[in-house]
Amino acid sequence: MPNQRAFMSVVNRKYIDPLKIMWTSLFSTNSYPLDFYLFYEDLSDDDTSDLVSFVSRWSDVKLVLMPMDANMFEGLPVTEEFPKEIYFKFAGLDHLPEDLKQIVCMDIDMAVKRDISEIFSKDVSSCGLAACADVFGHFFGLGDNNLTCLGLRDDRPYFNAGFMIFSLEFIRKIGGGKAILNLAHMNKKKLYYPEQDILNLIFHDSFLLLPWNVYNCPPIRYVMNRERVEAGIMEPLELSLITANEIPEGYLDYTRSVYDNAAIVHYMGGSKPWRAERESSIVYDIFDIFDEAYLRAKDLVK
Repeated sequence: MPNQRAFMSVVNRKYIDPLKIMWTSLFSTNSYPLDFYLFYEDLSDDDTSDLVSFVSRWSDVKLVLMPMDANMFEGLPVTEEFPKEIYFKFAGLDHLPEDLKQIVCMDIDMAVKRDISEIFSKDVSSCGLAACADVFGHFFGLGDNNLTCLGLRDDRPYFNAGFMIFSLEFIRKIGGGKAILNLAHMNKKKLYYPEQDILNLIFHDSFLLLPWNVYNCPPIRYVMNRERVEAGIMEPLELSLITANEIPEGYLDYTRSVYDNAAIVHYMGGSKPWRAERESSIVYDIFDIFDEAYLRAKDLVK
């Protein structure tokens, strides 16, 4: 019987150090037995040996290496930003233990700030997937456009694929990861954010919405309407509506408090701390300098 507290990620050689940073932040703040399934195609024997040695620092963690064959993804959209490994999120679901019920799928450009074991109490067996609204896309004015391009209704948000819980029982009932890949082939002309778009097409009407400000919090400026925040509605003002030093009447800058309450920071797009070309920002000062999880992990990887 596999450990039901299970995580998975996909990686290629370019992201080995970021993976170690994510691991350090996760394993250092979540000290309970867990299984971590890692899907990859281009890692060498030396790479995998190094990763096994690295994870051995945490006695409660079992690393399960899952090599993949990338040939099955020929014909699907692949770019520098969206490499073939993104499709391992689907194909890999068919290679997990049959008696594993659910799994948490995390992107490796994340830093975990605290214990997130409460996530294992979420039951997605009836809906297939849990995910967070794509607040990063909303901030840059893409939210409605993403839904429109996919022909989806706007009564539910477009979700981000960085942090998800898959119900493996549900996935198997709809044909497994292979069925998701087949749909990706059928809809490839409309996929801009490939793995994210196809999952939204499949699960838009049923997915369990998780709070982005807890599990998928990007480093952006959070200027929000005070009354709506007090009512529990967390929706940042779009970047195009924020001037350098002026905040609209009725709005407050909640950036620091959002960061303080987040469990997981997701360094999306150009916000990745390890990118030399990333521009300096007061927002990054908050999310990097004060991010003990990220800094601790970065020091350990050196």
